[in-house]
Amino acid sequence: MPIIIEAQRKAGYDRDVLKQQVGTARARENISAPWYNEWIVSPSSRSRTRCCAGSRPQDALVASANKARELKKQS
Repeated sequence: MPIIIEAQRKAGYDRDVLKQQVGTARARENISAPWYNEWIVSPSSRSRTRCCAGSRPQDALVASANKARELKKQS
C-alpha cells in the first residue's frame, strides 16, 4: 500500500534492506522455550536501566542470566 510505503520511508526504513534481511533471516532455534519471550524483553530493559544508572555491564549480564534461570525453573 502506498501510504504504508511512504510512512516507512519517512521513518527511515529502507525497503530494499528490509527485503534483503527477510530473504536471509533464519528462525532462532531456542525460541521454543516457553519462557524465551519474557526473558528476551527483560534483559534489554534491565541493561538500559543499569547503563543509565551507572552500573557495570557485568551486573546487567549476571541479572540477565539469573532471570533466564528463574524463568526456566518456572516452566
